Amino acid sequence: MIYHGYDSLTKCLFSWDGDFRYEGKTDSPPIEATRPVNDDENRSLAELAGCQFLSGSYRGYFFRVESFDKEVVALIAPGHKQIVHGSWNSFFREDMNKRGMNELWKNISISACICGPAVRDPAIVAEFCRRFPAHSVYACPLVDELAAFGTLAGQLMTEKKDKPRRTSLCVPNKNVIENRDFQPFDPSLDGDGYGRMAYVVSKGIPAVNEMMTRVGISPFYGKVLSKNDGTVWIVRAEKAGAYFPHEPPSVFYAATTVPVRVRNTDKFRERTGWANETVDIVIPSEYIPDLPVFMNFYQVCSGMDFVAVSDKIDTKMPIFRYDKGYVGEKC
Repeated sequence: MIYHGYDSLTKCLFSWDGDFRYEGKTDSPPIEATRPVNDDENRSLAELAGCQFLSGSYRGYFFRVESFDKEVVALIAPGHKQIVHGSWNSFFREDMNKRGMNELWKNISISACICGPAVRDPAIVAEFCRRFPAHSVYACPLVDELAAFGTLAGQLMTEKKDKPRRTSLCVPNKNVIENRDFQPFDPSLDGDGYGRMAYVVSKGIPAVNEMMTRVGISPFYGKVLSKNDGTVWIVRAEKAGAYFPHEPPSVFYAATTVPVRVRNTDKFRERTGWANETVDIVIPSEYIPDLPVFMNFYQVCSGMDFVAVSDKIDTKMPIFRYDKGYVGEKC
């Protein structure tokens, strides 16, 4: 049986037939998509359901945040579920002790999760992390697509008793670029494409990473990777604590899915040349598939623990897709 999730506002459609598939945007969803999201309240609840599913746990504090100066909707689910509306600061006022909230926040065995438009802002995600410094923090990378996904996930959890799980929603990109020279990757060599891309970047040549397509915020796929020209930095997990020793653990958890803003340090500034007071970082993990593979190759090729990421795609750059690498256009 095929299940669907649809959001009539964003027009996003998901399907499930043993695996999740993002079908894109449509004004004509299939008749089987019988549970559309059609108002703000249902949309917030659907987003929270999607965040809960993708966090991989039934138990947690799930916050739907547009910005901290607007109403925040929270699903509090350390055991019994409750939906709470309020301003961001209201969740942490002393009078919340009457509802046991402040005691809940102290339970570091439960994840704190954030979803909604605020996840696009690395500074807001960082502020959220500092409110829960010792927790595992999950920042949901789906934003516009989340309500549709949550509608689908809710059906699966209710009707099929499906369990929440981390799902990357990444799809190998084997689309062909016509009229451009390419080199095929060796399918018998594990990670051959990522290794070749790492080698090119290590030689100072920016490369377009289109190895996969990904739904939602994508700090690795669909980006330009270079040695030092970017607005986001991917930092090897083994070295993140040494470069940013004053950041709470929650920051590094959240940065496995979306960029998070941290205070720059002299050590990182000297190694990268990034002079700004803050820096947006991403930490490699399998929550972004094959990012650790690329970073391991890159460290071997360059000796560096970080790579810069930007959106400044130029047609002269080489493009890497899942099964072949394309040379850049000639000047």
